[in-house]
Amino acid sequence: MWKYIKPALGVLLLVLFVLTLRYWIVGDKRPPGRDMEAIGAITHLEANRLKITRLATKTDYYLTYSFRAHDGERYSKHFTISPEEYASLRKGQKVRVLYHSNNPSINAVPALRHYNSVAELAEFDPDKHPVMRVGMLLAYLIGGVLLLWSSFGGSLSSVSVPKVNVMRRPQPTARIPSDRMASVRQGARPVSVRGR
Repeated sequence: MWKYIKPALGVLLLVLFVLTLRYWIVGDKRPPGRDMEAIGAITHLEANRLKITRLATKTDYYLTYSFRAHDGERYSKHFTISPEEYASLRKGQKVRVLYHSNNPSINAVPALRHYNSVAELAEFDPDKHPVMRVGMLLAYLIGGVLLLWSSFGGSLSSVSVPKVNVMRRPQPTARIPSDRMASVRQGARPVSVRGR
């Protein structure tokens, strides 16, 4: 099975390389987005009590709000809130919502959550980080080529690397303890002693 997956992954990486390169050369022709404001409403408040042990419980608080964006679509978001926020809010309450004009699903109620503005998200634009762009392109290209090459018989073991002769240290000789050496000198039969 791996013999079919390797070439497919290699082709996928090369396709990603071509598409990413094309996107960066042609670029995104949409006008830059801007922050938009809408009035939304809290559609759901929930307190969910969980029993952790026989004596301990934990309560999680959730809020859902919705709003209509400039494109006419209705968007909503569901997230956890603090007990204090839960106590101060009610269902149907109007809230101020900020959202991105190009992507209204990026939105927040500034009174409750941090809103990542268009300017803040633009800081992570790959156009401002060319090293990241080149690194990603090289990863796609090298990974795709290596996977395809190895799936069609190529291997790194076929590349010849010259062997280097390494001098070996001489092995230490076995030493006979001095008391046994005396018995050998006196004519006794030597006892074989192995090296340490």
